[in-house]
Parts: sequence; structure tokens; C-alpha cells
Amino acid sequence: MRIFIDPFDPNSVDDAIAKVEEYADSLERKADELCRKLASMGYIISSMQFGTALYDGTNDVSIELNEEDGKLVILASGYAVLFIEFGTGVHNPEHPMQNQMPGIVGHGQYGHGLGRLESWRYPASNGAGTGGTPDPNHPGYYITHGNPANMAMYNTAKDMRAEILRIAREVFQT
Repeated sequence: MRIFIDPFDPNSVDDAIAKVEEYADSLERKADELCRKLASMGYIISSMQFGTALYDGTNDVSIELNEEDGKLVILASGYAVLFIEFGTGVHNPEHPMQNQMPGIVGHGQYGHGLGRLESWRYPASNGAGTGGTPDPNHPGYYITHGNPANMAMYNTAKDMRAEILRIAREVFQT
């Protein structure tokens, strides 16, 4: 953007100020558009990631996109969120942020330490999910070897970071 100001014409200064204010307004609108596009992308990706996650049990995860105090928030809720995000069972790879999240129990410690075992059973009322198999010795129960860390939110954040420059160029070039 080029602004030429004639130092001897007071009207040119007013015009320049108006142009700068208009440009500042357009930057604010475009920054908001960038955030909304990224949040929308994150909502779609996290919904797909959680919706297709490998999980022995009932996947009750729901994803919402909310605006809180002027910030866009992608929220995953449901009983299975942490099991799907971080996984269970020592035979499954650990989530990269497993030990960095306050309140998250250590790898293999889920279910009062059952995750340390080769396999364990859970009630059929929790659902078979994608890998639970009926326990022939205990009707009404399924056997699991745990769940992989599907890393739905972790991967969503990675995908959003990977796309931010492309989306910013798209938004700010218009």
C-alpha cells in the first residue's frame, strides 16, 4: 500500500489517516477470518479423528466449536475422550504428551492398573468398540488389549499448524 502525502495540504493528511484506519480495520477482519477458518478446520479434523478412532468401548465423544470471551475453542467431551486421545495398555505406543498433561495417569495405569496386563475384560454395557472380543469364560464381558493413543486433538493441532501459512496467505491476499 502506498500513501503519498503532500506536506503542504492538510486534506492529504486527513485522507492518509482515513486510509490507514481503513487498512487497520481490514487487518482486524482478516485476522478474525483466519481464526475462524482455522477453528472450522480444527473442528472438522477433530470430529473425523474422534469419529474414526480405534477404541474398545462406546465412543461417546462429541465435538463442539464455541466462542468464549472472544476466543474460539474446540471442545471434545464424553467419557471416552481421554481413553481415545491417550490410549490404554502398555502394549500400545505412548502419547507424545502423556507425561506433560496434569491429571493424566501414567501409561498402562488406567483402570486401577489393568493397563499393565497383557489383556483384561470389561462389561459389555461399555460396548465392544472396534477391537473388544467377547470373553468366552465370562458372558457379558469383552476382552481388550487396550487402545492405541489415537491422538485426535494432538494430530488436529499439528494439522492446523501445518496449514496456518497457507490459510493466512489465502485470507490476507484478498
